[in-house]
Amino acid sequence: RLRKILRIVRDKKGKLLDAGCGEGHLLSEIGKANRKLQIYGVDTTKIAVKKAKKRTPTAIIRLGNLLKLDSLFKESYFDVVICSEVLEHVTRYKDVIRNLEKVSKKNGLIIISFPNENIMTFGRWILGVKPAKAPDHVNSFTPQEIIQEFKATYLCKENYPLNLPFSAAVGTIIRFKK
Repeated sequence: RLRKILRIVRDKKGKLLDAGCGEGHLLSEIGKANRKLQIYGVDTTKIAVKKAKKRTPTAIIRLGNLLKLDSLFKESYFDVVICSEVLEHVTRYKDVIRNLEKVSKKNGLIIISFPNENIMTFGRWILGVKPAKAPDHVNSFTPQEIIQEFKATYLCKENYPLNLPFSAAVGTIIRFKK
């Protein structure tokens, strides 16, 4: 997933937001791969933001809620918005999607990734992980469900790994253009 996202943003310019950046793993790799981007991150966890700032000192990383992105950034501020492996954790994911679109510039790129919950749960069950369903995942999506939620124009999707059909994939990356 990380390599696929890096390939997508490798030649982009402008401002990039990692919405739900966690401890900054993706931001750090993006910063190394593309120095033309001004990189930003937002997360709700103080400890994650602290680690992300340490991991990626050139990024602007803020503590904040994705439901209140408009209080952190101006409308149409970002050229690229990434929300990777986050929406499955958010109860009000439709509101988060609206906010991701709001902070994206016209013709901006929005990249969403999410797991295939059935495959993930099965894998956890096979490995003996309890509970088999990830307890912090409050949503489960198919690519079509996510595509329908966006007002932005659907560009393409890639299942990972190996672009297998979603029923056999670990997850999906979907690109939109605002």
